[in-house]
Amino acid sequence: MYVSRSEGSFINTVSIPPSAFDELLQVFSRHYVLLRPRRISELFGIPPATLSRVLHKAEIALDKALQEIPDAQVRYPSKHQQRQWARRVQEKEPLLDGVWGFVDGKNYRVQSPANADLRNAHYNGWLHTVLVTGTLCYGMDGTLVRGRHNLPGSWNDGETTANCK
Repeated sequence: MYVSRSEGSFINTVSIPPSAFDELLQVFSRHYVLLRPRRISELFGIPPATLSRVLHKAEIALDKALQEIPDAQVRYPSKHQQRQWARRVQEKEPLLDGVWGFVDGKNYRVQSPANADLRNAHYNGWLHTVLVTGTLCYGMDGTLVRGRHNLPGSWNDGETTANCK
C-alpha cells in the first residue's frame, strides 16, 4: 500500500492521504529507532509488563511527534469557523441550521471489574455487556474538535458529548 500510494487505500486504512502520512512519518521518525523484524517478533513474545512499557514509550514518541504538527492538534473552532462550517452544511442540507459538525461514538468491551460499583458504572443494559465508551466530535470538514475516551459504558451519547456543545 505504501509503495502504490493509492489515496483510496490510505484513507480507508489509516484515515489520511499519503501526503499527510508522509508528513506524520517524517516527524515521528525522529522519535523512534527502527528494529529488525526478528527483534520485533521477540517483542511480541515478551511478558505483558514489558510490552506495556514498550507501548508506553511508543505513545510518548507519538505524542511528541504530533505536537510538532499544527494540523494534528485537537482544537475547538472559533465562532467564526463554526459559522463558516454551518453555512457550508446548510448549502448541502438546507433544513440544518446552525449545524457545523457531528459526533461519533464507539463502545469497547472490557473485562468486568471486580468492584461492584465500577462494574455497575460500566455495564450497558441496552447492549447487555461491560463497556467503556469513547466519543469524537468533528467539524464538517473532518477536523477533530474534541475527544473523550474511557468513559463508563453506562453513559449515553448525550452524557459523553456534553462538553462538545
